[in-house]
Amino acid sequence: MITVAYDPQIFLMQRRGGISRYFVELIKAFQQNADLGINPVLMNSNAINDYAISNLKGLGVSDCSGVLQPWRELVLSLINPTNENGWDVVHHTFYQKNFLRKYHSYVQAVTLYDMIPEITNAKGRFGNPHFAKERYLKNCDLVFSISNSATDDAKRIYNLPKLQTHLTYLAPSSSFSFDLKPKRFRQFKFVLFVGNRNGYKQGALLIEAFSMLKEFSDLKLLFIGGGKFLPSELELISNLNLNGRVIQEEANDVELNELYIQAELYVMPSLYEGFGLPALEAMAAKCPVLLSDTSSLPEVGGKAAHYFRAGEKEELAKEMRKIITSPDMRHSMALGGLVQAKNFSWEKCAEETANGYRLALQAKGKKGDYPSNACA
Repeated sequence: MITVAYDPQIFLMQRRGGISRYFVELIKAFQQNADLGINPVLMNSNAINDYAISNLKGLGVSDCSGVLQPWRELVLSLINPTNENGWDVVHHTFYQKNFLRKYHSYVQAVTLYDMIPEITNAKGRFGNPHFAKERYLKNCDLVFSISNSATDDAKRIYNLPKLQTHLTYLAPSSSFSFDLKPKRFRQFKFVLFVGNRNGYKQGALLIEAFSMLKEFSDLKLLFIGGGKFLPSELELISNLNLNGRVIQEEANDVELNELYIQAELYVMPSLYEGFGLPALEAMAAKCPVLLSDTSSLPEVGGKAAHYFRAGEKEELAKEMRKIITSPDMRHSMALGGLVQAKNFSWEKCAEETANGYRLALQAKGKKGDYPSNACA
Protein backbone atom coordinates (compact mmCIF):
# COMPACT_ATOMS: atom_id res chain seq x y z
CA MET A 1 0.00 0.00 0.00
CA ILE A 2 1.37 3.40 -1.02
CA THR A 3 0.55 6.28 1.32
CA VAL A 4 0.10 9.57 -0.50
CA ALA A 5 -0.15 12.83 1.45
CA TYR A 6 -2.03 15.64 -0.29
CA ASP A 7 -0.93 19.08 0.75
CA PRO A 8 -3.68 21.54 1.79
CA GLN A 9 -2.93 24.38 -0.60
CA ILE A 10 -5.99 24.20 -2.83
CA PHE A 11 -8.35 23.22 -0.02
CA LEU A 12 -7.35 26.34 1.92
CA MET A 13 -7.30 28.68 -1.09
CA GLN A 14 -10.30 27.70 -3.22
CA ARG A 15 -13.91 27.59 -2.04
CA ARG A 16 -15.08 25.88 -5.23
CA GLY A 17 -13.42 25.19 -8.56
CA GLY A 18 -12.10 22.61 -10.97
CA ILE A 19 -8.78 21.97 -9.24
CA SER A 20 -10.28 21.19 -5.85
CA ARG A 21 -12.97 19.05 -7.46
CA TYR A 22 -10.25 17.06 -9.22
CA PHE A 23 -8.43 16.24 -5.99
CA VAL A 24 -11.62 15.38 -4.11
CA GLU A 25 -12.76 13.01 -6.87
CA LEU A 26 -9.29 11.44 -7.05
CA ILE A 27 -9.14 10.85 -3.30
CA LYS A 28 -12.68 9.44 -3.30
CA ALA A 29 -11.74 7.00 -6.08
CA PHE A 30 -8.78 5.74 -4.04
CA GLN A 31 -10.97 5.34 -0.97
CA GLN A 32 -13.58 3.39 -2.92
CA ASN A 33 -11.16 1.00 -4.62
CA ALA A 34 -8.60 -0.56 -2.28
CA ASP A 35 -7.26 -2.67 -5.19
CA LEU A 36 -5.53 0.46 -6.51
CA GLY A 37 -3.19 0.18 -3.52
CA ILE A 38 -3.24 3.87 -2.58
CA ASN A 39 -3.83 5.12 0.96
CA PRO A 40 -4.73 8.83 0.64
CA VAL A 41 -4.12 11.09 3.65
CA LEU A 42 -4.39 14.83 4.15
CA MET A 43 -1.44 16.85 5.35
CA ASN A 44 -3.89 19.18 7.10
CA SER A 45 -7.53 18.27 7.71
CA ASN A 46 -8.80 21.85 7.93
CA ALA A 47 -10.29 23.38 4.79
CA ILE A 48 -12.52 26.09 3.40
CA ASN A 49 -13.29 24.10 0.26
CA ASP A 50 -16.93 23.07 -0.16
CA TYR A 51 -16.12 19.85 -2.05
CA ALA A 52 -13.62 18.66 0.56
CA ILE A 53 -15.86 19.55 3.49
CA SER A 54 -18.81 17.69 1.93
CA ASN A 55 -17.01 14.64 0.59
CA LEU A 56 -13.93 13.94 2.70
CA LYS A 57 -15.37 13.79 6.20
CA GLY A 58 -13.93 10.29 6.52
CA LEU A 59 -10.48 11.89 6.44
CA GLY A 60 -11.45 14.26 9.22
CA VAL A 61 -11.98 17.37 7.10
CA SER A 62 -13.48 20.27 9.00
CA ASP A 63 -14.42 23.83 8.02
CA CYS A 64 -11.94 26.50 9.06
CA SER A 65 -13.48 29.44 7.20
CA GLY A 66 -12.49 32.86 8.48
CA VAL A 67 -10.60 35.95 7.45
CA LEU A 68 -7.12 34.74 8.45
CA GLN A 69 -7.59 31.12 9.50
CA PRO A 70 -6.91 29.54 6.07
CA TRP A 71 -3.56 31.35 5.80
CA ARG A 72 -2.72 30.33 9.36
CA GLU A 73 -3.42 26.70 8.46
CA LEU A 74 -1.15 26.96 5.41
CA VAL A 75 1.68 28.16 7.63
CA LEU A 76 1.01 25.43 10.20
CA SER A 77 1.19 22.84 7.41
CA LEU A 78 4.76 23.94 6.80
CA ILE A 79 5.76 24.22 10.44
CA ASN A 80 3.96 21.26 11.98
CA PRO A 81 1.86 19.17 9.57
CA THR A 82 -0.66 16.75 11.00
CA ASN A 83 -0.61 13.03 10.20
CA GLU A 84 3.05 12.98 9.12
CA ASN A 85 3.59 9.26 9.48
CA GLY A 86 4.80 6.80 6.86
CA TRP A 87 4.22 8.94 3.78
CA ASP A 88 5.61 7.59 0.50
CA VAL A 89 4.57 10.42 -1.81
CA VAL A 90 3.62 14.05 -1.30
CA HIS A 91 1.20 15.23 -4.00
CA HIS A 92 1.11 19.01 -4.18
CA THR A 93 -2.24 20.59 -4.98
CA PHE A 94 -0.93 24.00 -6.05
CA TYR A 95 2.30 25.92 -6.60
CA GLN A 96 3.45 27.79 -3.49
CA LYS A 97 7.23 27.40 -3.44
CA ASN A 98 7.50 26.83 0.32
CA PHE A 99 5.68 23.50 0.07
CA LEU A 100 8.06 22.28 -2.61
CA ARG A 101 11.06 23.20 -0.46
CA LYS A 102 9.62 21.82 2.78
CA TYR A 103 8.89 18.30 1.50
CA HIS A 104 11.92 17.77 -0.73
CA SER A 105 12.89 14.60 1.14
CA TYR A 106 9.78 12.81 -0.14
CA VAL A 107 8.92 11.67 -3.64
CA GLN A 108 7.04 14.74 -4.82
CA ALA A 109 4.23 14.86 -7.37
CA VAL A 110 2.41 17.82 -8.89
CA THR A 111 -0.37 18.26 -11.41
CA LEU A 112 -0.18 20.61 -14.39
CA TYR A 113 -3.68 22.00 -14.89
CA ASP A 114 -3.19 24.68 -17.50
CA MET A 115 -1.04 27.60 -18.66
CA ILE A 116 -3.78 30.21 -18.35
CA PRO A 117 -1.76 32.99 -16.64
CA GLU A 118 1.11 32.57 -19.06
CA ILE A 119 -1.06 32.55 -22.20
CA THR A 120 -3.91 34.91 -21.29
CA ASN A 121 -2.06 37.24 -18.87
CA ALA A 122 -4.72 36.56 -16.24
CA LYS A 123 -3.37 37.87 -12.94
CA GLY A 124 -4.19 37.46 -9.28
CA ARG A 125 -3.74 39.93 -6.43
CA PHE A 126 -0.03 39.15 -6.26
CA GLY A 127 0.77 38.67 -9.94
CA ASN A 128 0.81 35.23 -11.54
CA PRO A 129 -1.70 33.24 -9.46
CA HIS A 130 0.18 30.03 -10.21
CA PHE A 131 3.17 31.18 -8.14
CA ALA A 132 6.16 28.84 -8.65
CA LYS A 133 4.65 26.46 -11.20
CA GLU A 134 7.78 26.39 -13.38
CA ARG A 135 9.89 25.47 -10.34
CA TYR A 136 7.52 22.62 -9.49
CA LEU A 137 7.65 21.24 -13.03
CA LYS A 138 11.44 21.30 -12.98
CA ASN A 139 11.92 19.78 -9.53
CA CYS A 140 9.11 17.33 -8.81
CA ASP A 141 9.76 13.63 -9.32
CA LEU A 142 6.40 13.14 -11.02
CA VAL A 143 4.32 15.56 -13.11
CA PHE A 144 0.75 14.72 -13.96
CA SER A 145 -1.02 16.66 -16.73
CA ILE A 146 -4.75 16.86 -17.38
CA SER A 147 -4.33 17.34 -21.14
CA ASN A 148 -1.76 16.95 -23.89
CA SER A 149 -2.45 20.57 -24.78
CA ALA A 150 -1.34 21.77 -21.32
CA THR A 151 1.84 19.67 -21.57
CA ASP A 152 2.71 21.04 -25.01
CA ASP A 153 2.15 24.61 -23.82
CA ALA A 154 4.36 24.12 -20.75
CA LYS A 155 7.16 22.64 -22.85
CA ARG A 156 7.00 25.58 -25.24
CA ILE A 157 6.55 28.46 -22.80
CA TYR A 158 9.01 27.25 -20.15
CA ASN A 159 11.45 25.86 -22.73
CA LEU A 160 11.25 22.36 -21.25
CA PRO A 161 11.36 20.11 -24.34
CA LYS A 162 12.24 17.05 -22.24
CA LEU A 163 9.44 17.52 -19.71
CA GLN A 164 7.87 14.14 -18.99
CA THR A 165 4.25 14.11 -17.88
CA HIS A 166 1.78 11.39 -16.97
CA LEU A 167 -1.58 12.04 -18.64
CA THR A 168 -4.58 11.81 -16.31
CA TYR A 169 -7.76 13.16 -17.89
CA LEU A 170 -10.48 14.55 -15.66
CA ALA A 171 -14.04 13.22 -15.70
CA PRO A 172 -17.60 14.27 -14.91
CA SER A 173 -18.83 13.28 -11.47
CA SER A 174 -21.77 10.96 -10.94
CA SER A 175 -23.89 14.05 -10.25
CA PHE A 176 -24.15 14.60 -13.98
CA SER A 177 -26.35 12.14 -15.82
CA PHE A 178 -29.35 12.23 -18.12
CA ASP A 179 -30.87 9.44 -15.97
CA LEU A 180 -31.39 11.90 -13.10
CA LYS A 181 -34.79 13.35 -13.95
CA PRO A 182 -35.29 17.09 -13.35
CA LYS A 183 -37.59 18.20 -10.55
CA ARG A 184 -37.78 21.77 -11.83
CA PHE A 185 -38.61 22.50 -15.44
CA ARG A 186 -37.91 25.87 -17.06
CA GLN A 187 -40.76 27.33 -19.03
CA PHE A 188 -38.48 28.77 -21.67
CA LYS A 189 -35.82 27.59 -24.09
CA PHE A 190 -32.24 28.55 -23.25
CA VAL A 191 -28.57 28.38 -24.20
CA LEU A 192 -26.32 27.55 -21.24
CA PHE A 193 -22.95 28.86 -20.06
CA VAL A 194 -21.28 27.70 -16.81
CA GLY A 195 -18.61 29.38 -14.67
CA ASN A 196 -16.57 32.56 -14.77
CA ARG A 197 -17.31 34.88 -17.67
CA ASN A 198 -14.52 37.43 -17.65
CA GLY A 199 -11.41 37.77 -19.78
CA TYR A 200 -10.39 34.66 -21.68
CA LYS A 201 -13.70 32.97 -20.76
CA GLN A 202 -15.36 35.27 -23.32
CA GLY A 203 -18.74 35.76 -21.67
CA ALA A 204 -19.18 39.13 -23.36
CA LEU A 205 -18.47 37.59 -26.76
CA LEU A 206 -21.22 35.05 -26.17
CA ILE A 207 -23.67 37.82 -25.25
CA GLU A 208 -22.81 39.67 -28.46
CA ALA A 209 -23.18 36.51 -30.55
CA PHE A 210 -26.50 35.73 -28.86
CA SER A 211 -27.79 39.20 -29.77
CA MET A 212 -27.40 38.22 -33.44
CA LEU A 213 -30.03 35.49 -33.07
CA LYS A 214 -32.81 38.01 -33.46
CA GLU A 215 -35.30 35.49 -34.85
CA PHE A 216 -35.38 33.54 -31.57
CA SER A 217 -37.33 35.96 -29.41
CA ASP A 218 -38.35 33.19 -27.00
CA LEU A 219 -34.76 31.97 -26.46
CA LYS A 220 -32.75 33.03 -23.40
CA LEU A 221 -29.07 32.94 -22.49
CA LEU A 222 -28.53 31.52 -19.01
CA PHE A 223 -25.24 32.06 -17.16
CA ILE A 224 -24.66 29.80 -14.17
CA GLY A 225 -22.15 30.80 -11.49
CA GLY A 226 -19.46 33.40 -11.97
CA GLY A 227 -21.11 35.92 -9.65
CA LYS A 228 -23.67 38.58 -10.41
CA PHE A 229 -23.33 40.60 -13.60
CA LEU A 230 -20.80 43.42 -13.45
CA PRO A 231 -21.94 46.96 -14.36
CA SER A 232 -20.12 46.62 -17.69
CA GLU A 233 -22.05 43.43 -18.46
CA LEU A 234 -25.37 45.01 -17.50
CA GLU A 235 -24.57 47.93 -19.79
CA LEU A 236 -23.75 45.56 -22.66
CA ILE A 237 -26.97 43.60 -22.11
CA SER A 238 -29.01 46.81 -22.07
CA ASN A 239 -27.31 48.27 -25.15
CA LEU A 240 -28.09 45.08 -27.07
CA ASN A 241 -31.74 45.17 -25.94
CA LEU A 242 -31.39 41.84 -24.18
CA ASN A 243 -32.84 42.79 -20.79
CA GLY A 244 -34.79 39.82 -19.46
CA ARG A 245 -33.27 37.48 -22.04
CA VAL A 246 -29.78 37.20 -20.53
CA ILE A 247 -29.92 35.81 -16.99
CA GLN A 248 -27.41 34.96 -14.26
CA GLU A 249 -28.10 32.39 -11.54
CA GLU A 250 -26.28 30.20 -9.04
CA ALA A 251 -26.82 26.43 -8.97
CA ASN A 252 -25.58 23.39 -7.09
CA ASP A 253 -24.64 20.21 -8.95
CA VAL A 254 -28.17 18.76 -8.85
CA GLU A 255 -29.66 21.97 -10.22
CA LEU A 256 -26.91 22.29 -12.82
CA ASN A 257 -27.54 18.76 -14.04
CA GLU A 258 -31.20 19.64 -14.49
CA LEU A 259 -30.18 22.64 -16.58
CA TYR A 260 -27.83 20.59 -18.76
CA ILE A 261 -30.68 18.17 -19.47
CA GLN A 262 -33.08 20.96 -20.46
CA ALA A 263 -30.73 23.27 -22.37
CA GLU A 264 -30.95 23.60 -26.12
CA LEU A 265 -27.19 23.92 -26.20
CA TYR A 266 -24.17 24.33 -23.93
CA VAL A 267 -21.50 26.79 -25.13
CA MET A 268 -17.88 27.20 -24.02
CA PRO A 269 -16.36 30.10 -26.00
CA SER A 270 -13.06 30.31 -24.07
CA LEU A 271 -9.84 31.46 -25.69
CA TYR A 272 -8.01 28.85 -23.60
CA GLU A 273 -8.84 25.92 -21.32
CA GLY A 274 -6.59 23.49 -19.52
CA PHE A 275 -9.36 20.91 -19.82
CA GLY A 276 -12.92 22.27 -19.88
CA LEU A 277 -14.70 19.96 -17.45
CA PRO A 278 -18.18 21.54 -17.84
CA ALA A 279 -18.19 20.39 -21.46
CA LEU A 280 -17.94 16.76 -20.29
CA GLU A 281 -20.57 17.34 -17.61
CA ALA A 282 -22.94 18.62 -20.29
CA MET A 283 -22.22 15.63 -22.53
CA ALA A 284 -22.88 13.21 -19.66
CA ALA A 285 -26.33 14.83 -19.35
CA LYS A 286 -26.97 14.47 -23.13
CA CYS A 287 -26.69 18.19 -23.79
CA PRO A 288 -25.36 19.28 -27.21
CA VAL A 289 -22.01 21.06 -26.83
CA LEU A 290 -20.47 23.87 -28.87
CA LEU A 291 -16.81 24.71 -28.14
CA SER A 292 -14.15 27.08 -29.39
CA ASP A 293 -11.52 25.24 -31.40
CA THR A 294 -8.61 25.98 -29.10
CA SER A 295 -6.22 24.44 -26.57
CA SER A 296 -7.56 21.28 -24.89
CA LEU A 297 -11.19 21.58 -26.00
CA PRO A 298 -10.89 19.39 -29.13
CA GLU A 299 -9.24 16.74 -26.89
CA VAL A 300 -12.23 16.82 -24.57
CA GLY A 301 -15.05 17.22 -27.08
CA GLY A 302 -13.68 14.92 -29.77
CA LYS A 303 -15.99 14.39 -32.71
CA ALA A 304 -19.08 14.69 -30.53
CA ALA A 305 -18.88 18.46 -30.07
CA HIS A 306 -19.23 21.17 -32.69
CA TYR A 307 -16.62 23.93 -32.91
CA PHE A 308 -16.15 27.53 -33.99
CA ARG A 309 -13.02 29.65 -34.37
CA ALA A 310 -12.07 31.10 -31.00
CA GLY A 311 -12.92 34.79 -30.68
CA GLU A 312 -15.12 34.89 -33.81
CA LYS A 313 -18.55 36.03 -32.65
CA GLU A 314 -20.14 35.90 -36.12
CA GLU A 315 -19.05 32.29 -36.52
CA LEU A 316 -20.28 31.51 -33.00
CA ALA A 317 -23.69 32.98 -33.81
CA LYS A 318 -23.81 31.02 -37.06
CA GLU A 319 -23.06 27.72 -35.32
CA MET A 320 -25.57 28.39 -32.55
CA ARG A 321 -28.27 29.14 -35.12
CA LYS A 322 -27.46 25.98 -37.07
CA ILE A 323 -27.70 23.76 -34.00
CA ILE A 324 -30.77 25.41 -32.47
CA THR A 325 -32.77 25.15 -35.69
CA SER A 326 -31.98 21.45 -36.22
CA PRO A 327 -33.58 18.99 -33.76
CA ASP A 328 -31.92 16.10 -35.62
CA MET A 329 -28.50 17.68 -35.22
CA ARG A 330 -29.05 18.28 -31.52
CA HIS A 331 -30.19 14.69 -31.06
CA SER A 332 -27.12 13.36 -32.87
CA MET A 333 -24.81 15.62 -30.87
CA ALA A 334 -26.44 14.54 -27.60
CA LEU A 335 -25.97 10.84 -28.36
CA GLY A 336 -22.40 11.37 -29.53
CA GLY A 337 -21.63 13.41 -26.43
CA LEU A 338 -22.90 10.67 -24.18
CA VAL A 339 -20.51 8.18 -25.81
CA GLN A 340 -17.64 10.69 -25.59
CA ALA A 341 -18.25 11.37 -21.89
CA LYS A 342 -18.04 7.65 -21.13
CA ASN A 343 -14.43 7.68 -22.35
CA PHE A 344 -13.55 9.68 -19.24
CA SER A 345 -13.94 8.39 -15.68
CA TRP A 346 -12.51 9.13 -12.26
CA GLU A 347 -11.74 5.43 -11.93
CA LYS A 348 -9.51 5.63 -14.99
CA CYS A 349 -7.93 8.85 -13.69
CA ALA A 350 -7.21 7.15 -10.36
CA GLU A 351 -5.71 4.10 -12.07
CA GLU A 352 -3.35 6.22 -14.15
CA THR A 353 -2.45 8.33 -11.11
CA ALA A 354 -1.66 5.25 -9.02
CA ASN A 355 0.46 3.98 -11.90
CA GLY A 356 2.37 7.27 -11.89
CA TYR A 357 3.08 7.05 -8.17
CA ARG A 358 4.50 3.54 -8.62
CA LEU A 359 6.73 4.63 -11.49
CA ALA A 360 8.12 7.54 -9.48
CA LEU A 361 8.77 5.40 -6.41
CA GLN A 362 10.45 2.72 -8.49
CA ALA A 363 12.65 5.34 -10.19
CA LYS A 364 13.73 6.60 -6.76
CA GLY A 365 14.40 3.10 -5.50
CA LYS A 366 11.84 3.61 -2.74
CA LYS A 367 9.66 0.60 -3.56
CA GLY A 368 9.90 -2.77 -5.23
CA ASP A 369 8.87 -3.57 -8.78
CA TYR A 370 5.37 -2.54 -9.86
CA PRO A 371 3.97 -3.45 -13.27
CA SER A 372 2.94 -0.25 -15.00
CA ASN A 373 2.66 1.53 -18.32
CA ALA A 374 5.20 4.06 -19.52
CA CYS A 375 4.68 7.76 -18.95
CA ALA A 376 3.06 9.78 -21.72
